[in-house]
Amino acid sequence: MLWHSKPWLLSKTAAELKVIWSELINIVIGPEFKMEVSVKYPLEEYKDAIVESKTGKGGKVLFCLE
Repeated sequence: MLWHSKPWLLSKTAAELKVIWSELINIVIGPEFKMEVSVKYPLEEYKDAIVESKTGKGGKVLFCLE
């Protein structure tokens, strides 16, 4: 798991982690938080999406499930 490789995170108590995650969630769901989307792909085109994600153009590559 990604967070197990972070010593600072492992040094936090359960109460501290609860506060950290709560603050992060509030930031991400807040109206001020913006993420640029570069392109959307259907799941069937995952190989193209992977290639696109490595171009470094900026923005997120998303999958649409429609």
